[in-house]
Amino acid sequence: MGHFSSALRRARQSYAQRRHNLLTALQPCLGTQAQISGAEQGLHLSLRLSLRLPDTLNDQALVQQIRNSGLVVRPLSAYCLQRRDIRGPVIGCA
Repeated sequence: MGHFSSALRRARQSYAQRRHNLLTALQPCLGTQAQISGAEQGLHLSLRLSLRLPDTLNDQALVQQIRNSGLVVRPLSAYCLQRRDIRGPVIGCA
């Protein structure tokens, strides 16, 4: 008994540490040009750029370029069914 609770607690602690490590690594790179949202919980972070992405920039193409450098990210626009103005990379920290 209690194995599930123990496993869940360990997973929460592990993901919290991963999230913290990712935020610590990203912050010096981003400076004031971007804000991170979704960092309080969950397994993904969303980058919000203080400079708006140009309307002509396709976040799916941007994500493909990032993937080509070896990182795994997803386009935020893929999660938006009706709004077309929400774009950028979604970073998983699991």
